[in-house]
Amino acid sequence: MYPHEYYDYHGNPHLHNVGEGRPYLENDYHANDMGPQLPGLSTIGRGPRGEGLEVGNVVENESTSSFALFSDLTGELLWQSPNLAPAVLEFISTPAAQVAAGVPAPLTIRQTKGGVPHTTTAYLPAGEQGSRIYTAADPVAYSANSVYSIPVASLVTYGHSYSNAPTPRVNDVAMFKIENNGTKLAIGNIVSVSHGAATIVARIIL
Repeated sequence: MYPHEYYDYHGNPHLHNVGEGRPYLENDYHANDMGPQLPGLSTIGRGPRGEGLEVGNVVENESTSSFALFSDLTGELLWQSPNLAPAVLEFISTPAAQVAAGVPAPLTIRQTKGGVPHTTTAYLPAGEQGSRIYTAADPVAYSANSVYSIPVASLVTYGHSYSNAPTPRVNDVAMFKIENNGTKLAIGNIVSVSHGAATIVARIIL
C-alpha cells in the first residue's frame, strides 16, 4: 500500500495507485479558488525590497503649493510638482458713477498665481436706457380726449433740440404747456412715433 493511500472516517478505502510511480498531490481546493497570487513580500517594482521614495522641497504658502519626490537610495530628484495652489481671482468693477445706460461697462478680472498677475477685461452688456424726458418748445392746444400730437422737431430733451437729441421712443415722457383758459402744464407718455410726430397721452397737472 502506498503512503498516499488512506481510509476515511468510515473505513472506506481511498486508494490512488493508478499510474504507480506518478507523484500524487492532494487537491487544495481553497487555493484553487484564490487564483494567481504574489508572495507576501514581492520584489516586483518598488516596494519593501526595491527603491523607495522620499518627499522633499515642500513649499506651502498663500500663493504656492509644491513638493518633490527623491530616490531614497541615491537621493536623486525623480519628480518636481508644478505649483498646485489655486489662483487668486480679483474682480474690479467700474465705479457706479461711471456706469452709463446703453454703454457696456468694463469688468477687470485679475488672476494671480505664484505672485504673477494676469489681467483680462470683460464687458458687461449695456443695460437698456430708461425713459427720456422731453419738453415741447411751443404750447399745444387743449384736447378733450387727452391725446396730443406734437411734431418731433419741436421736442427738446435735456436742453437739446431733436436734431441734436436721440429720437423719441414709445414710453418716453413728455411735458408741455396747454392753452386752455390760460396756460396749463401737462405730462404724459409717448404712445407712438410716426410721420414725424409723437402721439402723447397726457394729463394736465397744473
